[in-house]
Amino acid sequence: MQETYLFFGSFNPIHKGHISLVRYILSNTVSDIWIIVSPQNPHKDPKILAPFTDRYNMVRGDVEEYGDRVKVSDIEELMPKPSYTINTVKKLISQYPDRKFCLLCGSDIVDTIHLWYKYDQLKDLIEIRIYPRKESERGKCSEDLMNAPVLECSSTDFREKKDISLLSESTIHYIESHNLYR
Repeated sequence: MQETYLFFGSFNPIHKGHISLVRYILSNTVSDIWIIVSPQNPHKDPKILAPFTDRYNMVRGDVEEYGDRVKVSDIEELMPKPSYTINTVKKLISQYPDRKFCLLCGSDIVDTIHLWYKYDQLKDLIEIRIYPRKESERGKCSEDLMNAPVLECSSTDFREKKDISLLSESTIHYIESHNLYR
């Protein structure tokens, strides 16, 4: 059965930390990875989000070099808002019964994931694998991701500081040409 990591996020915008995790998974596992661009995270203010299509296109531009092992999905765009992970996982499992899905989550959510909508059902449906967001949180990580790169940067860092060093050339160009995050 093909193992597929599901990497959910707003990707507002996608940054080098996201890409370094994708690269690590592709280099260190036989799995592929599906990036699920969330149109509206129930824990985030929708007013700060760039339009879904722009975020989706930036992610596609940043991962196209990885070929078939990375899929960018817009599955949540047509689903009811806000997007709940449990609903998306159920839909993916029903559409792709030949795949074993694993949910990628950053170590920063370990203490609050139990508050997610229908978390008890989610943890029974899918294996949750934790990657490091801070060096000090490596102890919270899944064994296969213990040595993954630390993702201490965030999309919020970019939006607040306009630090383009956090972004790829492709994303910088897209942001500038579409006049985003002004």
